[in-house]
Order: sequence, then structure tokens, then C-alpha cells
Amino acid sequence: MSQIGAARFRALLWKEIREHRWPAAGVAIILILLAVAIPPLYPFLTGMIKNIQFEEQLRQLPWQLRGQLEATIGSFEGYAYSNWFKNLYQLGMILVLLIGAPLVASELAFGTIDFLASKPVTHGEIIGAKLAAGAILIAGVLILPDITLWISCLAWGETINLATILTGSIPLYLGFVLALEAAAILSMTIGDSWKAAGVLIGISLILGIPGWIPGYRKFSIFSYMDAAPIWMQGIFPWSAILGLLLGILVLFIIALRLFEIRDF
Repeated sequence: MSQIGAARFRALLWKEIREHRWPAAGVAIILILLAVAIPPLYPFLTGMIKNIQFEEQLRQLPWQLRGQLEATIGSFEGYAYSNWFKNLYQLGMILVLLIGAPLVASELAFGTIDFLASKPVTHGEIIGAKLAAGAILIAGVLILPDITLWISCLAWGETINLATILTGSIPLYLGFVLALEAAAILSMTIGDSWKAAGVLIGISLILGIPGWIPGYRKFSIFSYMDAAPIWMQGIFPWSAILGLLLGILVLFIIALRLFEIRDF
């Protein structure tokens, strides 16, 4: 890429970051507050659970919920992983929807895509800058709360390796980037932010069904995003990472091709 091309791309990148900074900031603030709250709530929650005679009821719960409660009781690491990963996943997917669904649809709705396409920039630079900005914002939203959680744990006398927390967010981050690309594809093909968000939610629910069936969890896309091997076993999930990276590459090529053939 030439210096002029690089300057154009940086300008597009900062434009997209500015447009989506407030949803990212809002999600980051919520996650930071949750990170601060997780360590001090541990003694209260474990004490409450252990004081309840619920062994028989525990055996009757779905295996996902039973595993989460058992992890919470077992150790602080299990409690922190269970609660933190859940928060990151839920709020991260909301951020993906807030950034990805209107990524192209909002430009189409307001007619700004024609103005943008009239500038001396390629379609590849436009969609590339949009996806790169989303990926950067998502990374920031994960990293800052992760560091906050580590500091909060230290303040309450609990020790979790910072590298474990940050590394555990890698598969989650790659899953979010994959979902962002899927949202961008839906955004440009459907042309409506709300409909694109609804379709993505529906697809996510369908893809998550195997995760609720014992023995079929490996067929759920969300199992590839799980940080449990890193947090609980110290094992880096290379196969899951490679699978997510391959999916990101494929969806990026599709998004780029679809955007290039659009008549703006």
C-alpha cells in the first residue's frame, strides 16, 4: 500500500472508530464495574450457596448450570472464570450487534455510502476500515476490563495470573471478530440494522443449540470461544484458534467480495 493509500485508510479507520466509540465505551464501563465487583462478592456468594441444602436439587439441574455452580463453590479461579467469561460473552455479543448490524446498513439508510464511494477510496479500503475499526474497539473493550479484574483480584487478596486472563480472552475475541464479519455481511445484504441484528441473533441461537446437548458441545461454534482450557487447565486451544482464524479469513473474503460488487 502506498503512502497515500495508507493515509486514506487511516482516515477511514479513525472515522469508523469515532462513529462507534460510544457503544464501545458504554460496554467497557459496564464490564469494568463488573470486574471490580467479582472478587468481593466471592465470599458472600459461596457462603450463601454452601449454607443451602441443595445437593438433591443440584443433581436435577441442567448440566451446564450444575457445572457453573460446582465451579463457583470449588475455587476462586473457577468462580472468577465462570462469572467473568459469562459477562464478557454476553456484553461482547451486544457490542458486536451495536457495531456490526449498522456497519453498512446505516450508511445505506442515510445515503452517506454514495458520498463515501465518490471519494478516491476503493471499496476494499472502506469495508476493511470498517471491520478493522470494529476489531480494534472490541479488543480495547476486552483488554481494559481484563486488567481491571486482575487489579481487583490483587486488591482483595486473590491471585490470578494476568497472562491467563488476557490469553483466555483470545478465543473469545476471535469469535467476536467472526461474528462482527457475519453482522457486516448481513448489514450490507439486508440493508436494515434491526433486521440484520435479528437475523444474527437467530443464527447465533441455532449455532448454540449443540452446546446444550450432552456429547455434542464440540459442534457448537461457541465451544471454540471457551476460555476454560486456558483458565482451568493451562492449555492453549490451538485447534479452536486455528478454526476461528480460518472462519475469519473466509468471512472477510466474502464480505470484501460482496462489498466490491455493490453498485454505489
